[in-house]
Amino acid sequence: MLKDLFKSTILYGLASTIGSFVGLFLVPIYTRIFTPEQYGIIDLIQTVTAIIAIFGMLLLESATQRYYYEVKDDDERRKYLSTALWTICTLSLVCVLIIIIISKELSLLLFSDVQYYKILILASIKIPLFNIFALCTIIIRYMKKPTVFALFILIQILTIITLSIWLVVYKNIGIMGVFYGQVIGYFVVASLIIYFLRKTFSFYWHHNIIKKLLAFSLPVMPAQIGVLGSTYANRFIMLGYLSLSDIGLYTIALKISSVFLLIQGAFANAWYPFFYENLKNKEHKEIYKKVTTYITILVFILVSVFSLFSKELLVLLTTEKYYAAAPLIGILAFSHCLIIISNTVNLGTLITKKTIYGTYAYLSGMIFNVLFLFLLVPGIGIIGVPISIFIGNVIFLLFAWIVSEKLYYIGFNKKLFILMFILTLVVVGGNILAEIDIIYKTVFSFFLFLFILFYFRNFIKIIVPLSLLKKSE
Repeated sequence: MLKDLFKSTILYGLASTIGSFVGLFLVPIYTRIFTPEQYGIIDLIQTVTAIIAIFGMLLLESATQRYYYEVKDDDERRKYLSTALWTICTLSLVCVLIIIIISKELSLLLFSDVQYYKILILASIKIPLFNIFALCTIIIRYMKKPTVFALFILIQILTIITLSIWLVVYKNIGIMGVFYGQVIGYFVVASLIIYFLRKTFSFYWHHNIIKKLLAFSLPVMPAQIGVLGSTYANRFIMLGYLSLSDIGLYTIALKISSVFLLIQGAFANAWYPFFYENLKNKEHKEIYKKVTTYITILVFILVSVFSLFSKELLVLLTTEKYYAAAPLIGILAFSHCLIIISNTVNLGTLITKKTIYGTYAYLSGMIFNVLFLFLLVPGIGIIGVPISIFIGNVIFLLFAWIVSEKLYYIGFNKKLFILMFILTLVVVGGNILAEIDIIYKTVFSFFLFLFILFYFRNFIKIIVPLSLLKKSE
């Protein structure tokens, strides 16, 4: 069972990770063309479209995951998927229309200048294309077609990267080139994936089905807004206290630390199908506990090593004008890894279908994040942004863990989590406060690597009997 989970993480997760790698891959190119201020402008436009895009999806992709295995009949499943698709298309187009209408006012609000309204309109066109692609890739994962999934992700990344480099570097059309590359890339891959799934969809929509899907997704919407608030609200608060250059530095730190967001996405792509599929297994609690134990150890160790070499990563990927982002990277990576762990402990709300408690957890994290943004940023500057996100994610994880265990007790290892959390906090904080020689960093990382090899050697011994247990059942 656990072997299947980690196999799926490699197959589906690696493909998703590569697909999300576009932004990180383009960092060395964009940082040599755009100033931190221009990078800040790109980030703010992407932030606005990302926030609005969620209202074009309404988490219907999550609802389709919940009912995919529950609906046994293929024809009935087609009705569910088609209803979700046409609803997402309609809502996404409404989002584009709203941005077109308010584009000049939005540009003036964000940049005190209307000159960026055309870029906002161009960027908004990606919303329906991205939402369609996101729904379709989820369907392909649940159809268990890893090769097809990887192929579409590969088409996505190659198209966007090729177009972006051609338009920005060779055609020299600046910020517009970034968004032309994204829009055309998603148009190509969305068209191809819809054609591939043409027999999965039909011209069908029913109000009873959408009511059922929304009954699952809408209670979680405030939670998703909370995530967006935790992720993106800092940009708008930063506008009030910091410069566009500061936002650009923060964006670079976020891009580099987003390796852990990619890991989170890779794991989530494999985890949720595995979680739902094995829920009825009598050993499911033990399986979930073991997954959480190994994920906790692995991600905290990876964060420690990643934080130690944050300055070296900036030297490798960017130019000198971006080196000031180094202190931000470790804290952001630490924050991201807490979300990875939350996937494995926030199960009670899903099992009992009381998703509203997940909303409360996200909102609590968002409130603390925003509160500390206002408290810290005016006093300590840009470093206060990742610290605020970290505090918000800690609150979210604790809330989700406690509530989940009350709703459906599994018995996760609290002592292990606390120990690994403190050790990682010491490493991340120490690397920010003191300049550590690269030799000591390398030696420390080597011993951590040996620990992973030893610990996960024991993990393989556990996977095999669990797999045999599944076959015997």
